[in-house]
Amino acid sequence: MADEIDAYLISTGSRFATFSRELCAFVVSEGGKVRYSARSAQLCEAKGWIRPGPPLPTDGYSARIRAGERPSGAEDANSDSLLEELARDGELFENALHLGQWDQTLTLLWFDDEQLSAPAPARKQWDEDTYRLRKLDGVLP
Repeated sequence: MADEIDAYLISTGSRFATFSRELCAFVVSEGGKVRYSARSAQLCEAKGWIRPGPPLPTDGYSARIRAGERPSGAEDANSDSLLEELARDGELFENALHLGQWDQTLTLLWFDDEQLSAPAPARKQWDEDTYRLRKLDGVLP
């Protein structure tokens, strides 16, 4: 997606996670330690917290990619490894990309649900008569 819109990969990943309607997070690690994360509103509501500072879990896909393993696509992930206090069960997936020049690892975490998330509630239509200003009569209230 970043290539299509000619944008930086990190900023695109961050904005993608922030505005996603799914439960997902974008994590930037530097030197093997979590430096930044962006979470979707759904993940915030599920109390999925990613604390900056700790090292990447050694058994996780992101750490293996950083160590030199060739990326092979998304893998199952352990939700307890990066997400703290998560009030949700489900199948968590992880995909990663390592940028060796800066020793940064970019990780996308998401839950794959068979059921679609509930549709957004319908917005009320604007009732112009209810919110219309009174006609001016020259008398100040």
